[in-house]
Amino acid sequence: MEYLNLAGRIPLLTAEEELILGRSVQRMQELLQTNPEGPYNRQDRAVLHRGRKAKDRMITANMRLVGSISRKYFRRCEHLSHEDLMQEGTFGLIRAVEKFDPTRGYRFSTYAYWWIRQAMERAIVTYDRSIRLPSNAAERIIKLKAWIVSRKPQHGNPTLDQCAEFLGIEREQVRALMQHMNSVCSLDARVKSSDAERSSLVDLIADIQGATPWEVLEDDSTDNMIAIKSVIPQLPTQQKEVVQLRFFDFFSQKQVGKRLGVSSWAVRDIERKAIEQIRIRLEVA
Repeated sequence: MEYLNLAGRIPLLTAEEELILGRSVQRMQELLQTNPEGPYNRQDRAVLHRGRKAKDRMITANMRLVGSISRKYFRRCEHLSHEDLMQEGTFGLIRAVEKFDPTRGYRFSTYAYWWIRQAMERAIVTYDRSIRLPSNAAERIIKLKAWIVSRKPQHGNPTLDQCAEFLGIEREQVRALMQHMNSVCSLDARVKSSDAERSSLVDLIADIQGATPWEVLEDDSTDNMIAIKSVIPQLPTQQKEVVQLRFFDFFSQKQVGKRLGVSSWAVRDIERKAIEQIRIRLEVA
């Protein structure tokens, strides 16, 4: 992005510059906390002016850090754009500038990294989901994920009881959190396949309340079977072949695919369409 290219041209701050600018921001923050609404005298206005300039300088000089962290976390996003993720990371950077204490001796980038990462993780859990979670649940998920990743190399995946003990909550609450850790997938999402006509996820979910193809074509009712056989010739050629091989010659989907020169996924799709056409024609009749 052009924005990141521009941010990369801004020189980084030295340790001495961070110390000077950090002090200016700290004085401004102290003044705003003690006297948030004014009025301000000449000296106070000078403190505010220097503090704002120092804050802007620290933010712009560290935007490349936001960009670097966002590249890592953007791989976990499903709906959140890179620009939105960077915006959330910038909010974390601004918070880091306001909270930074230069007298403690560490570099600002080390301190800001945590705030930027936290802002991005919270944005992913809160805004990158089809189902939005309460803030406390989002915080627990972030905390639980970080803990699982940190302990996994030595101890493997934890049990529900261990997770419950770590978070200080009930076992069933942990189970509910873990359900929300999974991403939501659209039923219209295309299934990865080499077929020319790919199926949607909804096509692969069985209707537990409806009759299966075998139940439709193997009904004990003679009249029903006669009606079904009467509409099969009305189907397209390929659908007729699949119905004949699957339900009358008792071929498996893999065997039908080899015979017709298509994959078993394609056979399943043709079979589903054929059964649907049979149902429609029976309802019309």
